[in-house]
Amino acid sequence: MKHARLTVLALAIGLAAPALAQSPQSTIAVPRSIVVTGEGHVRAAPEMARIRLGVSETAETARAALDAMNAAMAQVLERLTQTGIAPQNVQTGQLSLDRDYSRMRDGQSEPVGFVATTMVELRVTDLDELGAVLDAAVGEGANRLEGIEFALADQ
Repeated sequence: MKHARLTVLALAIGLAAPALAQSPQSTIAVPRSIVVTGEGHVRAAPEMARIRLGVSETAETARAALDAMNAAMAQVLERLTQTGIAPQNVQTGQLSLDRDYSRMRDGQSEPVGFVATTMVELRVTDLDELGAVLDAAVGEGANRLEGIEFALADQ
C-alpha cells in the first residue's frame, strides 16, 4: 500500500509540473533575434606603397645634431621631389632628439652627444618607381627605413 501511495504521488507531481510551469511570468514573449558571424577575404594587387623613412644625425650638441638632421632631410626631400613624389604625398611622422651614450668596458655609459631623428611617410602611387624612390632617398642621406606597406589607393 505504501508503494501504491508513492506511485500515485509521483504521478500527481509529474502531471502537475507542466501546469506549474505555465505561470504568468513565462507567458512573456522572449525577444527574437538573429546573430550572424562571418569572415571574408579579398585579394587584390596593391595600387600604392607607404614608406616610412628618415634621417638620424649625431653631434656633440643638440643644435648641431638638429641642424645636420634638417640639412640631410632637406636634401632627401628635394631628391624625392625630383623623382616625382608630390609634396601632398609626404607627411612628417616623427621628430626626436635624444642623448647619445657610449658604452665603457665596465658597463657604464657616458653621454657623448645628441641624436636628432626625423621620419616621414611617403605615398608612392607608381609602384614601378618604388625601387628608384628608395635608391634616391638613401643616396641623398636617408639612413632609417622603418618599413614599406602595400595597400589599395582608397585606404
